[in-house]
Amino acid sequence: MDVRAAYAAVSDYASAALTIAFLLYPVGLLIFSAFLGRQQRAEIEGSRAPKGNTCAVGPARSVFNLPWELYAIMRVKLGYLFARPIPYPSGASQQLMEDVAFCDGMLNKVSASFSHAVRQLPEKLRLAVCMFYLVLRVLDTIEDETDLSKFDLVIDLTEASSECAPKDERRRGAQRHLLRTLHMLHADAKESSKEILSALAVCGCGSCDEASLLAQYSRVINVSNALPTSQRSSINGICHRMGMGMAEYLGRDLRTGTEDWFDYNRYCHLVAGLVTEGLTHQFYSSGFEVFAKAGTAGKRALERGPTTLASNAGSFMQKANIIRDFSVDLRDGRSFWPRCHWSLYVEDLAQLVEPGYHTHAVACLNELILDALELAPSSLTYLECLENPDIFAFCAVPQVLAIMTLSEMFGNSDVFSGTVKIGRSLTARILVESGSMEGVRRWFSYACQTIRSKQCVCTAVDVKDDAAKHSMRQKEVVAAIEAALRRLHK
Repeated sequence: MDVRAAYAAVSDYASAALTIAFLLYPVGLLIFSAFLGRQQRAEIEGSRAPKGNTCAVGPARSVFNLPWELYAIMRVKLGYLFARPIPYPSGASQQLMEDVAFCDGMLNKVSASFSHAVRQLPEKLRLAVCMFYLVLRVLDTIEDETDLSKFDLVIDLTEASSECAPKDERRRGAQRHLLRTLHMLHADAKESSKEILSALAVCGCGSCDEASLLAQYSRVINVSNALPTSQRSSINGICHRMGMGMAEYLGRDLRTGTEDWFDYNRYCHLVAGLVTEGLTHQFYSSGFEVFAKAGTAGKRALERGPTTLASNAGSFMQKANIIRDFSVDLRDGRSFWPRCHWSLYVEDLAQLVEPGYHTHAVACLNELILDALELAPSSLTYLECLENPDIFAFCAVPQVLAIMTLSEMFGNSDVFSGTVKIGRSLTARILVESGSMEGVRRWFSYACQTIRSKQCVCTAVDVKDDAAKHSMRQKEVVAAIEAALRRLHK
């Protein structure tokens, strides 16, 4: 066989192989997608399966969704690869550029998911939101520290308690003082403030990346002070109010939960409602949102305080997290479920995780979820006010994740044995499909269908409310969300 004949034979084989590969590619993709999504699909369907006779199965997801979920995962992964950096302020010095780079890197380390979301924002917002998050993360690090000996270096500097007080009380006083006055370190150039920063740098509060962030907090302050006045004052204001709230709850015995509904709602406002409020004012002060869109709540989104649109949107997410993390918090010796609520179902909070109290626990869980879902219409009203597509997606994704998590948990006793989570492929779809109000509307509608399909039985629960009242409230809450969705669709 000559060279030409050999080349022709090889070409024929190659052409045949490419043709076969081209024809088999769709089939292979479907099989691979089904294999990849089988476990995640089983988790979702399993979480909706009947537990005894507690509730009915929710709407099933088709296997034909799996290729789209694979595409969504790949799109999200590519978004991580091409994430935009946190920009430097105009005319930044070499030192400031290095500090911004430090903050950029720390954002990735302390929260990879939030870091990705921040990088999708408009350029003029990215730095301010990054600094806002890092400042609040430092507050969290100080609040979460349980080794009070780490505050010994700060006691004498804060003058937070009497020298005659017990050592631990003085340490707690120093911790509480730091929470209340952290915002002052951003503007106070006094020598005492520098000494407090030096003490924080060596005290060892937090662990791993959080400890590194706190140890170099002066760099965060340096970048924060380079922001425009409106953005800087908004960050400091929220830091002040949140720090005061954290100091109020610091040291409280939460082994049996918050006191009542007021206490529960106040906590959610302090740790999450304030965050959404602060972000809202960052959007407004930057000029990317004017909150004047016709047919929306408009400037109501800028109102401050509990029960406002912004606060309700933040509390909606926080309540979903508190309900989801019940078993984890209980192992840590704390809970945020209001005592006035769970005590209607069991005598001791720990009984909710015992098999013998399964029906009582699910009934207690469902009522708490319905309370959270009452904030869903406010969430939709808030999102409707946003016009910038990048800001809308930034705010919409966590709201959709919240209602989807609540729908997965409704009637699901797995909450008491572990954390109920949404699978990665479904999360990827939510990330990809929540960039518009129409996409948000579809997800909220799907969650409502899931909740409505779960006809929970509460007749075995010896509480004041009977099963009919539970069922009626379930229908009313879902109907209120669907009414808000219909209004948006007009």
